[in-house]
Amino acid sequence: MVIKHSTVATSADEAGAEVNKSEWNDDHVIDDGTLSIAKTTGLQTALDAKQATITDGSLTIARTTGLQTALDGKQATITDGDLTIARTNGLQAAIDGAGGGAHTTQDWTVQSSSPADPSAGTGIMYVKTIDTNNQGLFIKMKKNGSIVEVQVG
Repeated sequence: MVIKHSTVATSADEAGAEVNKSEWNDDHVIDDGTLSIAKTTGLQTALDAKQATITDGSLTIARTTGLQTALDGKQATITDGDLTIARTNGLQAAIDGAGGGAHTTQDWTVQSSSPADPSAGTGIMYVKTIDTNNQGLFIKMKKNGSIVEVQVG
């Protein structure tokens, strides 16, 4: 920044009065509160041309300093073994409240038909409507190499 004094100094500084000099010496400081928008050419126009509020869709990655670099440093795809219960917000509480394990009763939602076959290594227990007067407790599991539906109650 270059400041050129356009009036005569009212008092001398350490090196004497500086009138019509184009250098900016270390002994000159613009104090807080000494500038106004009206006294700073073009500042109000520049401010008026700026967007007042950043809204949804008004920023791009290219206009957000460092964002692309930060995104590039992140894992692109979450794969098996990448997550832990501790790093998945709310998962432990959901597991704790999911039931299972030792208990005295279990509520079942009655199915109107058999659910899809279980995936490899699992079985499914469910209640299904048999007819208008009866429901049954069933298990779908692998027996003799095939998935079968077995009524247990």
